[in-house]
Amino acid sequence: MLVFANILIGKFIFFFDLDSVVVIVLREVPYGLVALAIFFFYIGLSIGLYTGGAVADVVLLLAGLMISIGSWTLIYAFLVRRDFVFWLVNGSLLTLFSLSLFTYRLTGSSGYAAAVLFAGLGLIVLAYVIRRVYAA
Repeated sequence: MLVFANILIGKFIFFFDLDSVVVIVLREVPYGLVALAIFFFYIGLSIGLYTGGAVADVVLLLAGLMISIGSWTLIYAFLVRRDFVFWLVNGSLLTLFSLSLFTYRLTGSSGYAAAVLFAGLGLIVLAYVIRRVYAA
């Protein structure tokens, strides 16, 4: 039978067929185990890139690790939806700090790096203020 659509709603995946609907309940993904897997995978990849000479800057490799963990934290915020703001802010801060490091290493300008960091922090504060105003 041909599957027409797969829809993820909360912790359920709905598979629609011509004849039936199948519902699969997803278990909650542990944050720490996936973050540990990302850490080990990225460290192995970084050692290979550094040894092969593809990337000679250790700070860029560290920033890449931080952006990987920050991206996982942002994805986790949308997957779990429990303590959403906590995970969203932590992931945003990790991602912003690593983007700031990338900007500094690629441009050599601390002004551009600070601009990226403060613009991102301003967006986080603006989102918090808008949420507080419209939540009341």
